[in-house]
Amino acid sequence: MPAPLRYVQDSADFPDAVDVVIIGAGIAGAAAAWELTRKGVKVALLEKGLVGAEQSSRNWGWCRQQNRDERELPLIIHALRRWGELDQETGEDLGFRRSGLIYATRNEADIAAWEMWNRMAKNYGVRSDILTGEQAKAATPGSTTRWLGGVSSPTDGHAEPRL
Repeated sequence: MPAPLRYVQDSADFPDAVDVVIIGAGIAGAAAAWELTRKGVKVALLEKGLVGAEQSSRNWGWCRQQNRDERELPLIIHALRRWGELDQETGEDLGFRRSGLIYATRNEADIAAWEMWNRMAKNYGVRSDILTGEQAKAATPGSTTRWLGGVSSPTDGHAEPRL
């Protein structure tokens, strides 16, 4: 079944010259092409099939800082800022929402790891809150699990992959 994407018209008219050729028009290729063209770089974006119809259309769309490797934090912080700007910049609703992200656990080691991660992440200005068992239960309505605790990152979000 094809991905429910808006059709992107292809072109048989190739430019005589470009500065950059990007092969693959999933989220990474399309985002790279967008950012480069904003800076005045001439880009050709090539895709064998439909734009955004491969893995980019089948992921869950999480845009998260929570529990990232420290080396990734500067990039994801920048990416979340850009996600927040893209609707207005493109004139399109890309489905990005700062919906937050919650992990809940019954394992004491998870909570210890999250506490350690939080201490590191605060150096980057990332908000992440350790939850009690009661708070984790309240944050996961419908769950029948008795949680020991959890962690919440209210500024994380998700985008709609099909858009």
